[in-house]
Amino acid sequence: MKRVVFIGLLIIFYVFLYKSVSAESGCGGTEFCQSTKIVGDYECKIIQGACQRQQAGTTTIDCTVTEDECYGYDRTVTDCTGGCYPITQNKKVSCCSGAGGGGFECDNPELEWVCLRAGECPELFEGPTCAPGKKWCATLTCPACTAVAPANILIVNPSNSSAIISWTSGTGGLDPIDERLYVCSNSDYTNCVVNGTTETSPKTVTGLATGSFYYVKVVNYKDTACSAETTSKFLSSCDLTPISATLNPTETQVFSSDLKASTENPTVTFASTDTEVATVSPTTGATQTTATAISVGDTNINVDVTVGGTSYCTDTSPLTVLASGPWWQVIDGDVLTNGSIGSDVPSSNYFDLDGAGGFPGVPIYGTSFNLSSTPDLISTKMWNANSITSFSRRFDYNYFEDLVQSDIFGTTDLDGYEWIKNIGPTTLEATNYSNRKVILFVDGNLTINGNITLDDGEGFFGVFVSGDIIISPTVTSLEGLYLTDTGFETGSLGPDLDAPLLVRGSVASYGGMSLQRDLADDSSPAEIFEFAPDQLLLFPESLGYSRTRWTEVAP
Repeated sequence: MKRVVFIGLLIIFYVFLYKSVSAESGCGGTEFCQSTKIVGDYECKIIQGACQRQQAGTTTIDCTVTEDECYGYDRTVTDCTGGCYPITQNKKVSCCSGAGGGGFECDNPELEWVCLRAGECPELFEGPTCAPGKKWCATLTCPACTAVAPANILIVNPSNSSAIISWTSGTGGLDPIDERLYVCSNSDYTNCVVNGTTETSPKTVTGLATGSFYYVKVVNYKDTACSAETTSKFLSSCDLTPISATLNPTETQVFSSDLKASTENPTVTFASTDTEVATVSPTTGATQTTATAISVGDTNINVDVTVGGTSYCTDTSPLTVLASGPWWQVIDGDVLTNGSIGSDVPSSNYFDLDGAGGFPGVPIYGTSFNLSSTPDLISTKMWNANSITSFSRRFDYNYFEDLVQSDIFGTTDLDGYEWIKNIGPTTLEATNYSNRKVILFVDGNLTINGNITLDDGEGFFGVFVSGDIIISPTVTSLEGLYLTDTGFETGSLGPDLDAPLLVRGSVASYGGMSLQRDLADDSSPAEIFEFAPDQLLLFPESLGYSRTRWTEVAP
C-alpha cells in the first residue's frame, strides 16, 4: 500500500515537472538533442561485376546528450575492399532535432521540456524518458523580455534644418547595446530622415524641413520579440521673419513664422513684450501677425507654438520704434533724378499724392528709390521708373541766358514779362507778385528770406540761378519755377524747430537738393512740392526749346 502511494506521488511529480533551458548550443540554439537517431546504413555489393557501396536501409543509434554537444557514433561502411568486403569505422553523427522547425521571433529561444504520456508528443519532439510510460516533450519558447526602454530624450535645434538628439540608454538589451533611432515626419514613423539605424547618443540629424513637426523613437533592441522604446516629437523651427525691424510711430510690420501645416494642429501665440511700444494683432490663430508701433522704445515680438499646452518652439524678433524722421512729399508731380530718391514716408501716407486730375506723378530714378521700409507708399498707382535719363542739351543757367538778348533785361516785353538780371549774391524778401510775370536771372547765389506768392493762373515767377538757391528757414511758401546750377537748400532752425515748406511750381537743381527741415511733429512732411500746371502754361515762349524739321513739300 505504501509502495502504491509512493509511485502515485512520483507520477504526479513528473507530470508537473518541466525544465526550461536555453536551446542547446551544440544544436545551434534552436534545436534539442534527441535520445536516438535514425541514420542511413550502407553495404558492399557486386553489381554488374563491380563492387559498389550502396544504402542498405536505416539504423537507429544511441545519442549522447551533454551540455554543449549532441552526437552519436554510427559504425558505418565507409568503403569496400577489392574483394568487396566492407570497411567500417565509427562515424560521429549529429543527434539534433529541429524542435518546432525554427522561425522563432526571439534570437535566443528557450527549450522547454514537459513530461507527457506516450503518444501525446510528436515523435520529432520526443526526448528521454522522464517517468514510467512518459517522455520529455520539447518545445521552444521565447523568454520574458528584459529590455528596458531608453529615457530622457532631449532635442536641441542648432539650426532650423538640424537637430541634436540625446537620450539615456536602456538596459537589458543586447551586449553591446543596440539602440535604433527613428526620426520621421509622420507620426506612424514613415517618411523618415533617420530610419531605424543603430545610433549612439547624442546624434546630430540634418536635412530637416523648416517649420515641421518630427517624430522620434529610440528602440532598445534585443531581438524581434524583445525590445523597448521611448518616443518624443519636436518642431524643427518657428523662425520669425523679419529677424528684426525698426519702425516709426504708427508704422506697421508683418511678422511671419515659418510654421507649416500639421496634423498636430498647434496653437500659435504672438505677443509684444512691451505693448506701450508696439502691439500685435492677431495674437493667436495664424502663422503671422502685424505689429503696430505706438511709441519710441524697444520691444520683442515673440511667437510660441504649443500642442496640448506643451511648448514646442519659440522665437523672438527685436523691434525698435524710433521717432519719425523728416520726410518730404510731392503732389501731382514727377520727380526725376539719375541718382537716388529717398523719403521716410510714414505708414498711411503716400510719397506722391494724386492731383486735381485724380492721378499722381511718376518718380524716375537712376540708382535707388527708398521709402523707409514700406515700398508700397509710392502712390495710389505705385507708378515709378528705374531709368537713366539723358538729354542732348544741358538746360542750365547758361542755356537760358543765351536765349535772352542782353538789352531786354530791365524792361517789360510786349507780352508783359518783366526781365531782371542780377550779378553777384542776391536776396529776395517776401514778395507777392500777384498777377505780374517776372523772370529773374542771378549770376551768383540767391537767398530767399520771405514767401513768394502769385495769383494762380495769372502771375508767373521764373528764377534762373548760376549758384545756390538758399531758402531761409522762416519761409513757408514759394510759388514759381526755380532752376539752380549748384544746389537747392530749404534751410533749418534746428531739430524739431522748423515749419513746413510748400513749393507750388517746379524746382530743377543740377547740384542736388538739400532738404533740411525738421518738424516737431514728423507725421507731416517737412517739404511739399506741388505741381503747378499754370506756371508751365505761362512759361515765356522765348525761353522754350524748339526744333526745326525740314521736309520737302510737293508744289
